[in-house]
Amino acid sequence: MMKKIFPIEWKEIHPEAMASKTDFYYAGLANKVLEVLDKSGIENVLPEKNAIRTMAIRLTGWFEDLCSEFGFWSVVNATCRQRYGKTLPFYDTSEYYPGEPNPQDIQLLLWDFIQTLNEGRFINPENPGIEIVSYKIYDIFYQEYEYAPVTEELKTYFADPAIGIDYWKTRKVIEYIAHRGYFSFHSEMLLLNSLYALEENEKIENEDQFNIFSYATMIIHAFTDRHNLLSLTAGEWLAAATGKNFTLDTQRLKNRVYTLGDLTGTTLQLIDKEDGNIFMVEDDSFNENWLRKYACRKGMNVSCGLIRFNDKYYQCGTMVTDPSETQMKKMLEKQKKESYLNSLAKENIELFFKASHGEPIVFLKGKRDLVNFYSQNGTIVLPKDFKEQLKTIIDENAKDGLVAIMSSPDEGYLIISYAIPAIKAPNNPYYDHGYAKLHAHELMLSDKAIDYSAVCELMSLGYLPDAAINSNKGYEHGRELLQNNAQFVVDYMFANHQ
Repeated sequence: MMKKIFPIEWKEIHPEAMASKTDFYYAGLANKVLEVLDKSGIENVLPEKNAIRTMAIRLTGWFEDLCSEFGFWSVVNATCRQRYGKTLPFYDTSEYYPGEPNPQDIQLLLWDFIQTLNEGRFINPENPGIEIVSYKIYDIFYQEYEYAPVTEELKTYFADPAIGIDYWKTRKVIEYIAHRGYFSFHSEMLLLNSLYALEENEKIENEDQFNIFSYATMIIHAFTDRHNLLSLTAGEWLAAATGKNFTLDTQRLKNRVYTLGDLTGTTLQLIDKEDGNIFMVEDDSFNENWLRKYACRKGMNVSCGLIRFNDKYYQCGTMVTDPSETQMKKMLEKQKKESYLNSLAKENIELFFKASHGEPIVFLKGKRDLVNFYSQNGTIVLPKDFKEQLKTIIDENAKDGLVAIMSSPDEGYLIISYAIPAIKAPNNPYYDHGYAKLHAHELMLSDKAIDYSAVCELMSLGYLPDAAINSNKGYEHGRELLQNNAQFVVDYMFANHQ
């Protein structure tokens, strides 16, 4: 028998582990869900049996959201309708009651939990086992829905008028959504893996250094990660749930090199070493001891990340004070390289279409085709690092290897060197229908095989019509299931590449 879930464990999914009067009720409900999961045998498809405890708590968290009207699940329905033209992906919602518990909701959440714990393979969302368990859990929630209490403490917390106005309050809620939200299980697992990897990093010399890096990892993850049910950032999810219109710009969250300027009033001036842009950064976002020691050292170099919340900038993440000349040179070279690559994009799109004679994609075979394409009339502008990448691709495909090249508004070019015969383009001489039936779906499910921009372009051009989910109802049913939910699947599987 699985160990009972106590209120102290239940409240861990609440912001700041907040206690409430309803903890005993919802913990008891979570135990009923746990009993269903424990008896279902669902742990057989999970890496560890204890994972069903997390599933039971998160599913009950979803039910608490519905009963207390926090607004997070309504974001799922609204976003799915806006993006995909349907209330939910995968499932028939002809009989569906928004704002109430539905078995389809539970199926989608269960699929998300199981998919998260089964990296490397795609779980069929119509899995009969998921459906059976979902209806059993639905019966529990359906019987309780009319009488379930509202968690007033959390409802008040999420209704705080400071959210969307006060940076520190908003940031706390964003961190909660990213790290503990019932719909952010995938995101939480990735963060834990990142922290474990950090702990094993031999270059980290002591506990203080680990704490600094882990803090930075958690903050960057909270603001930028999209590995959740809708591949939204936590800030986007919060804005949609609360209806608050706030600006959250993370373009400068990655560390850049700045020179310290004047400390005036409540802001410290930072001047970007590369582009000369000046930022007035709120002084309360700096460590108080650091500010006292270094804010007067005008002209000193620092490396840090910035975030813009509404009309103000805040320092965020790690702070490197007075980096050495070698460190600073490396940082600036990296910044300039990224800026250079971005500037190439537009020029390369024009050159690409000239070289491809207007085709959105070209197919090449072996070393000769690749060299000819990139050398004809000096058409494509290649930065040095891409030339090295191209050499590797040529070497890997020197004999009979197939490569496809596409244009990209962000990168200028995209190279696909995987499952080329699965792409049903009119100008693809290597297309093979039998191969495509078996492998086209891999281009929609693996961010290691292809770039997000490339797979979206292939889908919009209608070049992946053979892609299908493996289904016990046959190939055509699996094809229809994937094709009808293609954009949701790609957004989900390629979350952080959007």
